[in-house]
Amino acid sequence: LCSNQNTIVKKFAKRNKTKISIISAIYNREKYLTKFLKNLQYQNFKDIEIILVDDFSKDKSINIIKEFQKRDKRIVLIRNRKNKGTFITRNIGILYSKGEYLNIPDPDDLLSKDILKTSYNIAKKFDYDIIRFSICNKRGDLDNRQIINEIQEGPIYQPDLSNYIFYGSKALKIIDMTIYNKLVKRKVFIKALNLLDKYHLKLYMVFYEDGLINYFVHLVGKSLYFLKKKVGYHYLKGSQSITTNYFKYKYAIIKYLFIYFKFVFYNSKNTQYSKDKVNLLMSSIKKDGSHILSKTNLSEDINLYNNITDRKSV
Repeated sequence: LCSNQNTIVKKFAKRNKTKISIISAIYNREKYLTKFLKNLQYQNFKDIEIILVDDFSKDKSINIIKEFQKRDKRIVLIRNRKNKGTFITRNIGILYSKGEYLNIPDPDDLLSKDILKTSYNIAKKFDYDIIRFSICNKRGDLDNRQIINEIQEGPIYQPDLSNYIFYGSKALKIIDMTIYNKLVKRKVFIKALNLLDKYHLKLYMVFYEDGLINYFVHLVGKSLYFLKKKVGYHYLKGSQSITTNYFKYKYAIIKYLFIYFKFVFYNSKNTQYSKDKVNLLMSSIKKDGSHILSKTNLSEDINLYNNITDRKSV
Protein backbone atom coordinates (compact mmCIF):
# COMPACT_ATOMS: atom_id res chain seq x y z
CA LEU A 1 0.00 0.00 0.00
CA CYS A 2 2.79 2.43 0.78
CA SER A 3 6.53 2.67 1.08
CA ASN A 4 7.95 0.75 4.00
CA GLN A 5 4.52 -0.62 4.89
CA ASN A 6 5.66 -2.70 7.88
CA THR A 7 7.17 0.35 9.54
CA ILE A 8 3.96 2.31 9.09
CA VAL A 9 1.83 -0.53 10.45
CA LYS A 10 3.96 -0.63 13.60
CA LYS A 11 3.86 3.13 13.91
CA PHE A 12 0.09 3.20 13.71
CA ALA A 13 -0.25 0.29 16.12
CA LYS A 14 1.46 2.40 18.78
CA ARG A 15 -0.74 5.44 18.20
CA ASN A 16 -3.38 6.28 20.75
CA LYS A 17 -7.07 6.32 19.94
CA THR A 18 -8.35 9.74 19.00
CA LYS A 19 -11.78 11.29 18.65
CA ILE A 20 -11.52 12.41 15.03
CA SER A 21 -9.31 11.29 12.17
CA ILE A 22 -8.95 13.77 9.33
CA ILE A 23 -7.91 11.92 6.19
CA SER A 24 -6.88 13.51 2.91
CA ALA A 25 -5.49 12.11 -0.32
CA ILE A 26 -2.65 14.24 -1.66
CA TYR A 27 -1.51 14.47 -5.26
CA ASN A 28 0.50 17.44 -6.51
CA ARG A 29 -1.10 19.90 -4.12
CA GLU A 30 1.88 22.07 -3.14
CA LYS A 31 -0.07 25.18 -4.12
CA TYR A 32 -2.75 24.54 -1.47
CA LEU A 33 -1.12 22.45 1.26
CA THR A 34 0.24 25.19 3.50
CA LYS A 35 -3.11 26.92 3.81
CA PHE A 36 -4.90 23.58 4.17
CA LEU A 37 -2.66 22.30 6.97
CA LYS A 38 -2.72 25.59 8.86
CA ASN A 39 -6.49 25.46 8.71
CA LEU A 40 -6.50 22.01 10.33
CA GLN A 41 -3.92 23.00 12.95
CA TYR A 42 -6.00 25.96 14.09
CA GLN A 43 -9.21 24.01 14.57
CA ASN A 44 -10.53 24.63 18.09
CA PHE A 45 -11.04 20.87 18.48
CA LYS A 46 -7.61 19.47 19.27
CA ASP A 47 -8.13 15.73 19.79
CA ILE A 48 -7.54 14.86 16.15
CA GLU A 49 -5.05 13.08 13.95
CA ILE A 50 -4.30 14.33 10.45
CA ILE A 51 -3.53 11.48 8.06
CA LEU A 52 -2.12 12.59 4.71
CA VAL A 53 -1.72 9.87 2.10
CA ASP A 54 0.46 11.01 -0.76
CA ASP A 55 -0.42 9.39 -4.07
CA PHE A 56 3.07 9.55 -5.61
CA SER A 57 3.17 13.32 -6.03
CA LYS A 58 5.67 14.82 -8.45
CA ASP A 59 5.82 18.27 -6.87
CA LYS A 60 6.95 19.50 -3.43
CA SER A 61 3.91 18.26 -1.51
CA ILE A 62 5.98 15.79 0.52
CA ASN A 63 8.47 18.46 1.60
CA ILE A 64 5.69 20.75 2.80
CA ILE A 65 4.07 17.97 4.82
CA LYS A 66 7.37 17.00 6.43
CA GLU A 67 7.96 20.58 7.55
CA PHE A 68 4.56 20.65 9.23
CA GLN A 69 5.25 17.27 10.85
CA LYS A 70 8.22 18.75 12.68
CA ARG A 71 5.88 21.15 14.51
CA ASP A 72 2.77 18.99 14.86
CA LYS A 73 2.97 15.35 15.95
CA ARG A 74 -0.67 14.80 15.03
CA ILE A 75 0.27 14.80 11.34
CA VAL A 76 0.98 11.40 9.81
CA LEU A 77 2.36 10.95 6.31
CA ILE A 78 1.82 7.80 4.28
CA ARG A 79 3.35 7.49 0.82
CA ASN A 80 2.18 5.31 -2.06
CA ARG A 81 4.88 3.60 -4.08
CA LYS A 82 2.94 4.40 -7.24
CA ASN A 83 -0.12 6.41 -8.19
CA LYS A 84 -3.25 4.51 -7.09
CA GLY A 85 -6.02 7.06 -7.51
CA THR A 86 -8.06 9.02 -4.98
CA PHE A 87 -10.40 6.26 -3.84
CA ILE A 88 -7.71 3.71 -2.95
CA THR A 89 -5.48 6.40 -1.48
CA ARG A 90 -8.19 7.61 0.88
CA ASN A 91 -8.97 4.06 1.92
CA ILE A 92 -5.35 3.54 2.93
CA GLY A 93 -5.75 6.44 5.35
CA ILE A 94 -9.03 5.06 6.65
CA LEU A 95 -7.41 1.67 7.21
CA TYR A 96 -4.74 3.17 9.48
CA SER A 97 -6.97 5.71 11.23
CA LYS A 98 -7.57 5.58 14.97
CA GLY A 99 -10.44 8.03 15.23
CA GLU A 100 -13.93 7.26 16.44
CA TYR A 101 -15.20 9.59 13.70
CA LEU A 102 -13.78 10.47 10.29
CA ASN A 103 -13.70 13.63 8.23
CA ILE A 104 -12.33 13.39 4.68
CA PRO A 105 -11.65 16.84 3.22
CA ASP A 106 -9.95 17.58 -0.07
CA PRO A 107 -6.56 19.27 0.34
CA ASP A 108 -7.56 22.35 -1.64
CA ASP A 109 -10.56 23.19 0.58
CA LEU A 110 -11.00 24.49 4.14
CA LEU A 111 -13.03 23.69 7.26
CA SER A 112 -14.68 26.27 9.48
CA LYS A 113 -12.67 26.68 12.68
CA ASP A 114 -15.33 25.29 15.01
CA ILE A 115 -17.08 22.72 12.80
CA LEU A 116 -15.29 19.65 14.18
CA LYS A 117 -16.07 20.60 17.77
CA THR A 118 -19.71 21.40 17.01
CA SER A 119 -20.23 18.23 14.97
CA TYR A 120 -18.49 15.91 17.41
CA ASN A 121 -20.39 17.22 20.44
CA ILE A 122 -23.75 16.72 18.74
CA ALA A 123 -22.77 13.28 17.44
CA LYS A 124 -21.67 12.08 20.87
CA LYS A 125 -24.58 13.57 22.79
CA PHE A 126 -27.21 11.82 20.64
CA ASP A 127 -25.12 8.97 19.18
CA TYR A 128 -25.57 10.03 15.56
CA ASP A 129 -23.69 8.06 12.93
CA ILE A 130 -23.38 10.98 10.51
CA ILE A 131 -23.25 14.73 10.95
CA ARG A 132 -23.70 16.75 7.79
CA PHE A 133 -22.91 20.46 7.58
CA SER A 134 -23.45 23.02 4.84
CA ILE A 135 -20.97 23.87 2.09
CA CYS A 136 -19.98 27.38 1.08
CA ASN A 137 -18.53 27.74 -2.41
CA LYS A 138 -15.71 30.08 -3.41
CA ARG A 139 -18.21 32.81 -4.26
CA GLY A 140 -19.50 32.76 -0.70
CA ASP A 141 -22.84 31.15 -1.59
CA LEU A 142 -24.36 28.04 -0.07
CA ASP A 143 -24.23 25.11 -2.50
CA ASN A 144 -27.62 23.77 -3.60
CA ARG A 145 -29.38 26.59 -1.73
CA GLN A 146 -32.71 26.06 -3.50
CA ILE A 147 -32.87 22.36 -2.60
CA ILE A 148 -31.44 22.83 0.89
CA ASN A 149 -34.23 25.26 1.67
CA GLU A 150 -36.69 22.40 1.30
CA ILE A 151 -35.01 20.35 4.05
CA GLN A 152 -35.33 20.98 7.76
CA GLU A 153 -32.39 21.14 10.14
CA GLY A 154 -32.36 18.18 12.51
CA PRO A 155 -32.12 14.40 12.67
CA ILE A 156 -33.05 11.82 10.04
CA TYR A 157 -33.33 8.11 10.81
CA GLN A 158 -33.69 4.94 8.77
CA PRO A 159 -35.46 4.08 6.54
CA ASP A 160 -35.63 7.75 5.51
CA LEU A 161 -31.88 8.13 5.75
CA SER A 162 -31.16 5.78 2.84
CA ASN A 163 -33.39 8.01 0.68
CA TYR A 164 -31.78 11.22 1.86
CA ILE A 165 -29.48 11.30 -1.16
CA PHE A 166 -32.51 11.37 -3.43
CA TYR A 167 -35.13 14.09 -3.14
CA GLY A 168 -38.55 13.88 -4.72
CA SER A 169 -38.61 13.47 -8.47
CA LYS A 170 -35.55 15.64 -9.10
CA ALA A 171 -33.16 12.74 -9.36
CA LEU A 172 -30.43 14.70 -11.09
CA LYS A 173 -30.39 17.37 -8.39
CA ILE A 174 -28.82 15.32 -5.66
CA ILE A 175 -29.03 16.79 -2.20
CA ASP A 176 -25.73 15.36 -1.20
CA MET A 177 -23.21 13.65 -3.43
CA THR A 178 -20.21 14.56 -1.31
CA ILE A 179 -18.41 12.88 1.58
CA TYR A 180 -16.19 15.76 2.67
CA ASN A 181 -18.90 17.82 4.39
CA LYS A 182 -19.57 15.14 6.99
CA LEU A 183 -18.38 13.65 10.23
CA VAL A 184 -18.94 9.89 9.97
CA LYS A 185 -18.45 7.11 12.49
CA ARG A 186 -15.45 5.10 11.40
CA LYS A 187 -17.27 1.77 11.83
CA VAL A 188 -20.07 3.01 9.54
CA PHE A 189 -17.59 4.02 6.85
CA ILE A 190 -15.79 0.68 7.11
CA LYS A 191 -19.09 -1.17 6.80
CA ALA A 192 -19.94 0.81 3.66
CA LEU A 193 -16.55 0.00 2.14
CA ASN A 194 -17.03 -3.68 2.95
CA LEU A 195 -20.33 -3.67 1.06
CA LEU A 196 -18.66 -2.16 -1.98
CA ASP A 197 -16.00 -4.85 -1.78
CA LYS A 198 -18.40 -7.74 -1.15
CA TYR A 199 -20.53 -6.95 -4.18
CA HIS A 200 -17.60 -5.90 -6.40
CA LEU A 201 -19.10 -2.46 -6.84
CA LYS A 202 -15.70 -0.78 -6.72
CA LEU A 203 -15.27 -1.93 -10.31
CA TYR A 204 -17.69 0.82 -11.30
CA MET A 205 -15.85 3.56 -9.42
CA VAL A 206 -13.75 5.08 -12.16
CA PHE A 207 -14.88 8.67 -11.73
CA TYR A 208 -16.20 10.82 -8.88
CA GLU A 209 -15.76 8.07 -6.29
CA ASP A 210 -17.33 10.16 -3.51
CA GLY A 211 -20.73 9.58 -5.03
CA LEU A 212 -21.11 5.84 -4.66
CA ILE A 213 -19.42 5.49 -1.26
CA ASN A 214 -21.56 8.33 0.03
CA TYR A 215 -24.72 6.47 -0.98
CA PHE A 216 -23.65 3.40 0.96
CA VAL A 217 -22.66 5.41 4.02
CA HIS A 218 -26.26 6.65 4.07
CA LEU A 219 -27.53 3.12 3.54
CA VAL A 220 -25.68 1.52 6.48
CA GLY A 221 -25.78 4.47 8.88
CA LYS A 222 -28.67 4.51 11.33
CA SER A 223 -28.94 8.24 11.89
CA LEU A 224 -27.86 11.60 10.52
CA TYR A 225 -28.09 15.13 11.86
CA PHE A 226 -28.14 17.97 9.34
CA LEU A 227 -26.54 21.18 10.60
CA LYS A 228 -28.34 23.19 7.96
CA LYS A 229 -27.51 26.60 9.43
CA LYS A 230 -23.88 25.74 10.05
CA VAL A 231 -21.42 26.32 7.22
CA GLY A 232 -18.61 23.90 7.91
CA TYR A 233 -16.92 23.32 4.58
CA HIS A 234 -15.46 25.92 2.24
CA TYR A 235 -15.25 24.63 -1.29
CA LEU A 236 -12.26 26.23 -3.01
CA LYS A 237 -11.53 23.65 -5.70
CA GLY A 238 -8.45 23.93 -7.84
CA SER A 239 -8.43 23.46 -11.59
CA GLN A 240 -7.85 19.71 -11.29
CA SER A 241 -11.20 19.18 -9.64
CA ILE A 242 -13.25 16.60 -11.50
CA THR A 243 -16.47 18.44 -10.77
CA THR A 244 -15.33 21.13 -13.19
CA ASN A 245 -16.11 18.59 -15.92
CA TYR A 246 -19.87 19.03 -15.90
CA PHE A 247 -20.73 16.24 -18.33
CA LYS A 248 -18.67 13.55 -16.59
CA TYR A 249 -19.94 14.73 -13.21
CA LYS A 250 -23.59 14.39 -14.23
CA TYR A 251 -22.95 11.03 -15.84
CA ALA A 252 -21.31 9.77 -12.65
CA ILE A 253 -24.28 10.93 -10.58
CA ILE A 254 -26.72 8.99 -12.73
CA LYS A 255 -24.49 5.93 -12.99
CA TYR A 256 -23.96 5.68 -9.23
CA LEU A 257 -27.62 6.32 -8.47
CA PHE A 258 -28.49 3.50 -10.79
CA ILE A 259 -26.01 1.11 -9.15
CA TYR A 260 -27.16 2.15 -5.68
CA PHE A 261 -30.84 1.56 -6.30
CA LYS A 262 -30.15 -1.69 -8.11
CA PHE A 263 -28.33 -2.85 -4.98
CA VAL A 264 -31.16 -1.71 -2.71
CA PHE A 265 -33.66 -3.51 -4.93
CA TYR A 266 -31.84 -6.81 -4.60
CA ASN A 267 -31.31 -6.48 -0.86
CA SER A 268 -34.59 -4.95 0.25
CA LYS A 269 -37.42 -6.96 1.81
CA ASN A 270 -39.81 -4.39 0.39
CA THR A 271 -39.32 -5.14 -3.30
CA GLN A 272 -42.06 -2.84 -4.54
CA TYR A 273 -40.65 0.08 -2.57
CA SER A 274 -37.25 -0.31 -4.17
CA LYS A 275 -38.67 -0.80 -7.64
CA ASP A 276 -40.82 2.31 -7.28
CA LYS A 277 -37.78 4.36 -6.32
CA VAL A 278 -35.80 3.12 -9.31
CA ASN A 279 -38.73 3.79 -11.62
CA LEU A 280 -38.83 7.34 -10.26
CA LEU A 281 -35.13 7.66 -11.01
CA MET A 282 -35.58 6.30 -14.51
CA SER A 283 -38.41 8.70 -15.35
CA SER A 284 -36.37 11.64 -14.11
CA ILE A 285 -33.36 10.59 -16.16
CA LYS A 286 -35.47 10.28 -19.28
CA LYS A 287 -36.92 13.73 -18.64
CA ASP A 288 -33.88 15.68 -17.48
CA GLY A 289 -30.94 13.59 -18.64
CA SER A 290 -31.75 12.67 -22.22
CA HIS A 291 -28.73 14.64 -23.46
CA ILE A 292 -26.52 12.48 -21.26
CA LEU A 293 -28.19 9.22 -22.24
CA SER A 294 -27.65 10.00 -25.89
CA LYS A 295 -23.89 10.26 -25.36
CA THR A 296 -23.31 7.28 -23.07
CA ASN A 297 -24.10 3.61 -22.76
CA LEU A 298 -26.21 4.18 -19.65
CA SER A 299 -29.37 3.32 -21.61
CA GLU A 300 -28.00 -0.23 -21.92
CA ASP A 301 -27.78 -0.43 -18.13
CA ILE A 302 -31.37 0.75 -17.81
CA ASN A 303 -32.63 -1.87 -20.27
CA LEU A 304 -30.66 -4.55 -18.44
CA TYR A 305 -32.13 -3.43 -15.12
CA ASN A 306 -35.68 -3.54 -16.49
CA ASN A 307 -35.16 -7.08 -17.75
CA ILE A 308 -33.77 -8.23 -14.39
CA THR A 309 -36.55 -6.65 -12.34
CA ASP A 310 -39.19 -8.08 -14.62
CA ARG A 311 -37.78 -11.58 -14.10
CA LYS A 312 -37.61 -11.10 -10.36
CA SER A 313 -41.21 -9.94 -10.10
CA VAL A 314 -42.48 -13.04 -11.93
